[in-house]
Amino acid sequence: MIIPDAIAEAMTRLSSGAGPAPGEIWDEAARHYDERGPAALMLMIAITNVHNSLNVTIRRPVGAWG
Repeated sequence: MIIPDAIAEAMTRLSSGAGPAPGEIWDEAARHYDERGPAALMLMIAITNVHNSLNVTIRRPVGAWG
């Protein structure tokens, strides 16, 4: 299923001026998820994006601990 990938790509590229996620992504998501599914998916994508941004900002490689 490519829906999570498409939503993640749309959310991650917001700063590039790509605009909102295309309607066909949401139409396809509605076929596979209940009302809460897309919201939960977007929350997890947002959390992942925040962690990635923090790691880049502090120059911390992924998986480096201590």
